Amino acid sequence: MVGQWRLLNTGYRTGAQNMAIDEALLRQVAAGRSQPVVRFYGWSPPCVSLGYFQDTRKAVNLEACLELGVDYVRRPTGGRAVLHEHEVTYSLVVPGEHLPKGVTESYRFLSEGILRGLQDLGVPAKMVPGKKGSGPASAACFDAASWYEIAVDGRKLVGSAQVRQEGVVLQHGSILLRFDPERLAYLLSGDQAAASRLIQLLTESVADLEGVLGRRVEFSEVAAALSVGWEKTLGITLVPSVLTAEEEKLAQVLIQEKYGREEWNANRVKRRVD
Repeated sequence: MVGQWRLLNTGYRTGAQNMAIDEALLRQVAAGRSQPVVRFYGWSPPCVSLGYFQDTRKAVNLEACLELGVDYVRRPTGGRAVLHEHEVTYSLVVPGEHLPKGVTESYRFLSEGILRGLQDLGVPAKMVPGKKGSGPASAACFDAASWYEIAVDGRKLVGSAQVRQEGVVLQHGSILLRFDPERLAYLLSGDQAAASRLIQLLTESVADLEGVLGRRVEFSEVAAALSVGWEKTLGITLVPSVLTAEEEKLAQVLIQEKYGREEWNANRVKRRVD
């Protein structure tokens, strides 16, 4: 794959803003008004994102979120709940024609750049052939690795999710800088016993960059390393860009009509018929 892709760093935004921007970019690429996109972003305030099909009340303790000042939003992608706080979040928006056919192969193809970037940082990361359903499941994304996700010593470091719409793939995911299993368990669990079990599961199955490297890791150095990783593995050139006025306007409409509405975030979404 050869060509120029846009490189965006949109800073720290709310959960609704972040999901709306991802969808706005997907629509722009699908309409031919944008080149493929690599985007980095953070979350303010901290936010739990729910998978497209998750039952909100079963997946997250909304009272605990309110108590701790943590937002929540439903993603347009599948998977399970993620606490976005001390992390680097990425999104890739790419026409499907540029990718291998099939979800698992496209995950592998796009994740090669993440793996290369992390290895260049000194992280002994590997692509893991995780097996869904091989152990007890929780509402948390990071408690088990899926196909072609990235781990260190068997512990998941990167959690990603993907959706295909209008012939375009949106893949976004989290690279953990620091991880607090107690905080996540409290936000997701409704009782002490469930929280204790989840803390143990997360402690055993989740890695973070600062724990692996033994030092403070900055958002900017991870974004830079991953950018180079994708340039090397995809054979592309990333050109720094900003959101256009049209993209900002479309994102604002999506916040008002979708990601900022309780009807979207609190109600379980019916399964797509594609």
